[in-house]
Amino acid sequence: MSAAENATPPPNPPAHALATQALADRLELLQELGRGSSGQVYRARLLQPYRALPTGTEVAVKFLRQELLDDEKAQARLFAEGELGQQLRHPNVA
Repeated sequence: MSAAENATPPPNPPAHALATQALADRLELLQELGRGSSGQVYRARLLQPYRALPTGTEVAVKFLRQELLDDEKAQARLFAEGELGQQLRHPNVA
């Protein structure tokens, strides 16, 4: 067996790495806050204004797991969760 045949293929980049590249001009990921059945949540800082939020605002960003990216129901739940999160107003919720 040649060295090329015996070589381990490079790992697929995680979904958040691909999303980070796409969002690099808008967000800076600061730390992972948690993982769940549908994805990962990160603390992030806006690098440019987004809607009514100014540059520098810290936000939570959720990325779907790689295997759910094509699942329309998972996408719909993610967007519904984001919309609901934007509506929350409480002193104990950041």
